[in-house]
Parts: sequence; C-alpha cells; structure tokens
Amino acid sequence: MVIVDYYTREHTLALIADLAGQGFHSAIVVDNTGDSEYRQGWASLPPWARLIASAKRAGFGAGVNLGAAQLTGCDILLVLNSDIRLISGDLVVLAAELLDRRVGVLAPRIVDRDGVSQSDAAGPFLTLGAPDRKQVPRTGWVTGACFLTPVELFCRVGGFDERFFMYWEDVDYCRRLADLGFAADVSAAACVMHVSGASELSRAARYTRASRSRDLYLRKWNFVLPVRIAYRLMSLLKLLWLRRASV
Repeated sequence: MVIVDYYTREHTLALIADLAGQGFHSAIVVDNTGDSEYRQGWASLPPWARLIASAKRAGFGAGVNLGAAQLTGCDILLVLNSDIRLISGDLVVLAAELLDRRVGVLAPRIVDRDGVSQSDAAGPFLTLGAPDRKQVPRTGWVTGACFLTPVELFCRVGGFDERFFMYWEDVDYCRRLADLGFAADVSAAACVMHVSGASELSRAARYTRASRSRDLYLRKWNFVLPVRIAYRLMSLLKLLWLRRASV
C-alpha cells in the first residue's frame, strides 16, 4: 500500500494504527512535503512502515507513483490519502473481490465525518463536449482517496499522470483503464471515513486546484473549446463566491 502525506502526520499515524488493526504490516509512507525539517519527525512510525521522502513538493499522483515504484512482490496496489480512517469491513476482502470481479479499480464506500456518503467519491465520466460521446466509456470513476488496483494495470498505463498536481488524476486514471476495458466500482465490503482537506484548510485553495486539474482533464481528452470555456467561467464565479464567503 502507498500512503501519501503532506503535513498530515497525525492523520497518517492514526491510519497506520487502523491498518495494523486489520492485520496489515507493510506500507510505504511518502512524505510529499520536500521539507527536510518535517522529515525528521517520523520517529514514531512503526518499523513495518517504510518512509520515502520526496525531494520536492510533488502532487498527489507523483507521490503515489514514487511509492508504487518501491513496491516488490505485490499484485495489488492500495492507494490511501493520509486523512482516511477505517470504519467498518475489511480492505483485505476488497482485495479478493477486486481479483474475483476482474475490475480495474475497486473502492470502499467513503463517508464524511458525519457518516454521510461523499457525493464526490465516485461518478460517471463527463460526456458533454466530448469529441465523440458514443466512445466515452459507460463505466465511471472512483476517488483516489482510497482504492485498490492491480499493480500490473497500474504499471501498464504508467501510473498516475503527474501533470495533475492534485484532483482529477483519479478520474483520468480510471478513464485510461476504462478504455482498456477495465471498469471502476464501489464495494459495500468496507467503509472508510475521509477527512477531506486535511492538508489544505482553505476551500478556495482546494477549489482552485480542482478547477485547474479539471481544465487539464478536459484538454487532455479533447473536449470542445466552448465547454472548456464554460467550465472555466463557472469556476471563476464560484471562486469569487468562496472568497467573499471567507471574508
């Protein structure tokens, strides 16, 4: 498994404790800060969790790729945000289900702090403005906050596209697998809580990053220019609203 940390050590250690409770005793923690001083604070990391430090601040996808490159003898890659907490079920069961169903990506049910299913944890691929809507896969995407995928497939498509600094790298990954015939799905065998935005407290900052990544996704998959412009204008309007609301 690969856990990406960005100034969220407390969350990472809590997640590792949850994983140990489910019998996991092997993990790669990617310190994605590029901060040598922060790197010195991992003394409480258990010996079975290997620390990999990024030389510079890198995006989430780049952090996952860095950690995945260090995996040996694994058939399944478990990707985790540091601010995930295990609620119920068993991720080991999800791993067996992934292989049995032969899907490309499998995620647990993801809820927020109030126990409500997160609406942005999975969804269909965008079709409006796509160059050929008939060719857009019917299967959708799941969030990279917590999912399992075969290592062979991850390597075959080159992992996450590191041009996505944060957000939409998961949608892009699922889209590339869907084009190969591998679907993404959510399983009821496990449930996790996602403390969204633990590493970036500003809603405006998160939304700005998400908007940039969405624009990159639309350009990469050749969505028509009017649709891309419309999304960008909507993003600017919402960003103005978020900034006014935070004053």
